[in-house]
Amino acid sequence: MTTPRIASRAPRLLTAAAALLLGASALGACSAQPGIAATSSYTGLDGATHSTTITEKDLQRAAKDLKPLNWPVAKTLTLLVSADLIEEVSAAQGLTVSDEQIDLLLNDQVGKGEYSAQARRAMRATYLYGVISKPDQGGIDASRAAQALSDIKRINNAVDLEVSPRYSSARPWILDPSVAEPGSPEPGARKPGAR
Repeated sequence: MTTPRIASRAPRLLTAAAALLLGASALGACSAQPGIAATSSYTGLDGATHSTTITEKDLQRAAKDLKPLNWPVAKTLTLLVSADLIEEVSAAQGLTVSDEQIDLLLNDQVGKGEYSAQARRAMRATYLYGVISKPDQGGIDASRAAQALSDIKRINNAVDLEVSPRYSSARPWILDPSVAEPGSPEPGARKPGAR
C-alpha cells in the first residue's frame, strides 16, 4: 500500500468532497432524531451496506477539537459522514495514512493536544480526499486517483443520507454547494514525514 507524505494543505482539501457528498445526495426525509446529527448508508465497493451514525455529542466534540481550523460545524459533519466512504475507496487504490501521521497532522495544523476519535476521522478524510483530488502533489498516481474519485462519485449518487434539521433546513449551505461558506485559510505548516 502507498503511504503518502502528509501535505500542508490538508485543512482545506475536502471542500469539494463536502459539496459532492452533501450537495449531490438526496436527503429524502430529514427526520428529527434526538441526539443524532446525521445518518448515512451506502453500498461499498465490496457490495456490502455500510452505515454511519454521527451523534450530536461526537459532532460537537470534533468541532471543538478542530476549532482552530475555522471549519463550520457543517463541514465537520460532512467529513464525519463521508469518512468511511473516502477511507474505503482510498484503501482500494492502495492509499492509507497511519494514526501516527494523522496525530502529527493534527498537532501541526491544530496544535498539540488530545483529540477525539471523530476529530481524527475528520482529519483523515480531509487528508485522503486531498491526496486523491490532487495526485500531482504525490502520494498516488493520476489513474488511481481518477478511479478513486469516480468511485466516490458513483457511490455517493446512491447514498441514503439523513441530516438533522438543525444542520440542513436551518443552514441551506449544507445542502446547496452553490451557497457554500468560504473555505478556511491555509495555515503555514511543516510536512511530517511518512512511514
